[in-house]
Amino acid sequence: MRLPLAALLLIPLLVASVPKAAAVAPRAPELPSLDAGHWLNSAPLTLAALRGRPVLIDNGYAYWRSLDNQYWPAFYLINAEGRIVDTQIGELHAGDRRADAFEAAIARLLGVVR
Repeated sequence: MRLPLAALLLIPLLVASVPKAAAVAPRAPELPSLDAGHWLNSAPLTLAALRGRPVLIDNGYAYWRSLDNQYWPAFYLINAEGRIVDTQIGELHAGDRRADAFEAAIARLLGVVR
């Protein structure tokens, strides 16, 4: 399904510390090279610069395409080594089993006990 041009594509990313078992996960593509006008309240960033922070508005679908993403919404959890360690497709709601599991994965990467 193609979204209207006015729609914003949001792909939350979190880059955090890596557990040993995640070392075989696929490598996440680098963020697209966009000029400063495509970033909100920030100069252009890299995955390394986003380590530990969720962030990304992709109006031009550049990162969407680099992930070969075909779903909306799509959530990608990326570890400190730049590997995709979890992916969730579709809406996530507080209290939902999938949302709780994704939040637990984030907490594990951050070393936060829940």
